[in-house]
Amino acid sequence: MQRHRRHLPATLVKAAANREILRADDLLREATDIYHYARGLFEAAETVRDGAIAVREMRGCLDLLGRLLGELREPGVVNLVLSVEWVETRAVIMQALAPYPDAAVAVADALDTR
Repeated sequence: MQRHRRHLPATLVKAAANREILRADDLLREATDIYHYARGLFEAAETVRDGAIAVREMRGCLDLLGRLLGELREPGVVNLVLSVEWVETRAVIMQALAPYPDAAVAVADALDTR
């Protein structure tokens, strides 16, 4: 039982880091799905107006995907949650807190609410 308690904080740290990565992956997947849906609407459009509406939606999706992937930058806006550097830094912080499970959970919760 004692052996399991020593591994539990490290497991919590890994779970918190993985949870953040999964959220970013879900957001990318949803934006990609919306783009493909809009593209299908464009291909099925029977009028110029419907095609223009679909193109506008596709453009919005591509803009979002570009910002999520870091290929497009808005002046003064930095998306830390999706940056590789933040994910790595957060993992280092959580690993440093591994010997202190209550602190690790408190920090992970505080970071998740921002």
